[in-house]
Amino acid sequence: MKTKYLFITMFSGIGLSLQAQSLQMAGLIGNENGTTEGRMVVAKADGEGRKIQTVDLVSFSLRDGKSTVTENAIAMPDNYYLLPIPKLNRNFEVPWSETTDRYAYRVRMTLTDGTRIISELIEDNGRERFRWIGADVKWTSFTQGDIGPKFDQSLGGPNPFSVGGISFYKSFSVHGKGSFTFDLPEDNPYSRLFTYYGIQDDRSAGDVRFSFWVDDNMVETHDLYAMTNPVKPADGIYLRKFETAISGKTKIVLDGDVIDDADYDHMNFPLGRLYLKPDTRKTQTAGWPKTDELVADKPALLDIDARFSSGGTTYYEIVSGAEYASIEGNKLNLRSIPEDKSTYIEVKAWQFGTDEYLPAAPSTCRFYIRNNKTVQKNEKLVLQNGDVIDRLVVYGDAESRGQVIVENGLAQVKELVLKYTFRPGTWNFVSFPSNINLDKASNLNYQGYHFNDSQKAYYIYEYSTQSRAEQPGKTAWKSLASPDVMRNKGYIMGISRSDDNPNETPVEVTFTLENTQLGLDNSGIGSLNVGLDLTQVAPDSEVTVYIEPTGVKGPPLKVNLQFKPEDLAALPMNHQRALDDARITFNPNRSGIRLTLPTSEKARVVFFDKKGKVIKAIKYESPQLIDVKDMPQGKYQLYIEYGNAYCIKELDLD
Repeated sequence: MKTKYLFITMFSGIGLSLQAQSLQMAGLIGNENGTTEGRMVVAKADGEGRKIQTVDLVSFSLRDGKSTVTENAIAMPDNYYLLPIPKLNRNFEVPWSETTDRYAYRVRMTLTDGTRIISELIEDNGRERFRWIGADVKWTSFTQGDIGPKFDQSLGGPNPFSVGGISFYKSFSVHGKGSFTFDLPEDNPYSRLFTYYGIQDDRSAGDVRFSFWVDDNMVETHDLYAMTNPVKPADGIYLRKFETAISGKTKIVLDGDVIDDADYDHMNFPLGRLYLKPDTRKTQTAGWPKTDELVADKPALLDIDARFSSGGTTYYEIVSGAEYASIEGNKLNLRSIPEDKSTYIEVKAWQFGTDEYLPAAPSTCRFYIRNNKTVQKNEKLVLQNGDVIDRLVVYGDAESRGQVIVENGLAQVKELVLKYTFRPGTWNFVSFPSNINLDKASNLNYQGYHFNDSQKAYYIYEYSTQSRAEQPGKTAWKSLASPDVMRNKGYIMGISRSDDNPNETPVEVTFTLENTQLGLDNSGIGSLNVGLDLTQVAPDSEVTVYIEPTGVKGPPLKVNLQFKPEDLAALPMNHQRALDDARITFNPNRSGIRLTLPTSEKARVVFFDKKGKVIKAIKYESPQLIDVKDMPQGKYQLYIEYGNAYCIKELDLD
């Protein structure tokens, strides 16, 4: 037997009562797209101490009963097996049938001592089960006339035999003077009897009067002739169907009689079967998405939950990505982090049914591993120079906020999400690490808040040192004229009270910033400091300063400072001006670039592509040559830190 072992947890029971050396069918498992291909039968095979040699799937055509045996069972823990339904020809008609069912399936277990056990059959619909009359379940009594009874062969020889032009492989038969009686007790397990009936095509003198009785009432009678009988009727019907419901104690008689003489009156019942009571369990589905993200920056055990509607035990299988992870119960054991962010770990989930629910179609989810981080209120996250975070979520409110500290330089966050809780009608101190438009970068508009609106609004103010100096008795906070804010600048912000929030329930606002470079104040105190450093002002510049004297009444003083240093050589390096004047130059064969910085003081240079992805980061010491020959052609941005300044310059590699 070909087997494939899945790494899954133990199975729960599915309402099956098993005896020694037993075989039970749990049901039919559909596929994820709802087609007939890729479905499976699930069964439990119990050898009770005896070794199982094979577990096979037998597929029967519902047109003629011909069977196909496949031996590719998937062995599961606790004696369960998954048996894939093979690709079968379905391009045929089933006589006297309006259903789309084309096949029925049974599981066959063979022990090493030769013992063979079979299950009942289940149809394509996954709900109706039956047993073949003759091979699986017998009639209560019979009368044989001249010949019979026989099953799975004609009265004149082995299968297949033809009735109405169809060669049948399953049947039960008796001579035309015979009958079959099914006297079923009150507690019988069946819901209906189904059979075709007719005479073998090659019985040239065959003709039988078929009569069917249910609880001593004749419900149907037909005279049928063999196809080769010269007195055959003009209607050309040589095969018919009989079907009757079974409810409690029921007596069914299939009776035959001779029309003229007894020659070749072979009464055949192809594909006769007794259906078990229908499976009334509900269908179920999985509740997890097709794709999902798992947060990890190092090996870890991560919870996964497919959440099938039955609430029954779920079993998991690694479909792809086994080089990165394995399954341990309902946890993904992540052993290593994929470097390629497009790489995924695909997991298939199974649920094999409960007393209330049918088995579910398997469901797969592709998990992408992301280096995401979350900083709750009152928490602090320390990032290192060069760290790259896929998604960073920071929570805050008026009382406390998460702190993010970047040590020694620059960290890149591909998606920065600030979740700030505002209480309507109160002010909050806020600042942002990037220049953004609040309408575009937040969900304020989605929640109904609009900038400076008269009904339901949000407001943001900046501090004006001029207003504070000129009018010390009035507020120095001035409303912004637009929802555009600047990086690392302090603001106060609030949302208005509104009729749809009469209890003034706090509102969480989400700000989303893409491809952000963080270089945050590691003091973490969030204070707003205004300083004046004339050493960084260009010589001959004029600076206006407003001064409010302490303890002296009167308006503030306005002072225009003309910066004229006596000794230019004594001034410290103006790094910002040096960066503004710096140029990017190529060597003769354009395999490298240099930055025209005035000193050999080390600078940090980070290359970003047009999508904001970090391509290269180096420590640069002028006049060092930066190798670019291996970089693809295109446009890049260079983020340059030099002394206490930074700038962004464009680079075009053609």
